[in-house]
Amino acid sequence: LVDLALAAGDQAQAEQQLIELIKLAPRDPRYRFRLAVLYSRTHKLDDAQHVLEGAVAAMPKSDEVKLALVDFLAAERSPAHAQQTLRDFIAKNPDDYVLRLGLGALLQHAGAIPEAVQTYNEVVSRDGTGPNGLIARDRLADIAFAQGHEDEALKLVAEVLEKSPRDNDALARRAAIELARSDPAAAIGDLRAATRAN
Repeated sequence: LVDLALAAGDQAQAEQQLIELIKLAPRDPRYRFRLAVLYSRTHKLDDAQHVLEGAVAAMPKSDEVKLALVDFLAAERSPAHAQQTLRDFIAKNPDDYVLRLGLGALLQHAGAIPEAVQTYNEVVSRDGTGPNGLIARDRLADIAFAQGHEDEALKLVAEVLEKSPRDNDALARRAAIELARSDPAAAIGDLRAATRAN
């Protein structure tokens, strides 16, 4: 019914059906996300934000809904508002690495590279060589490489590959560095390994 209403241009009917779906399945974020998108497209930003805040209240342990709210705030309000909201979430759950990685990505996207590096280093410090610590190292390697610090980037990638030899992201990063160093044979080997890992 929602799809039919949208196809017919009946925004009010689509909105009503989504509200009913949310009542029927309050812990399913899909309907809240669709309603927030509908509001955003019709420039009802306060309503969209209210829907996403309601999703966080209904599913307080869901990183997905928290990050959806943060993405909305970054796009429609301000990066500073989004960052503060995410920091507030992290303050309530300091060991939530998904949120910390989300903050790092948000800071990196905003060009706040030193703060992003600090955030990723905190994940590395807390998670060590756990899966989130490896993701943080991959992202730190990207930053180091972009800044021309190839040795540092290679060191970080090596740490990831030592723990997870088939890490596609790390293999692709090492291949990029090898290409930059005019070593196409090594780069091809890493790219082949990444392809086989898939």
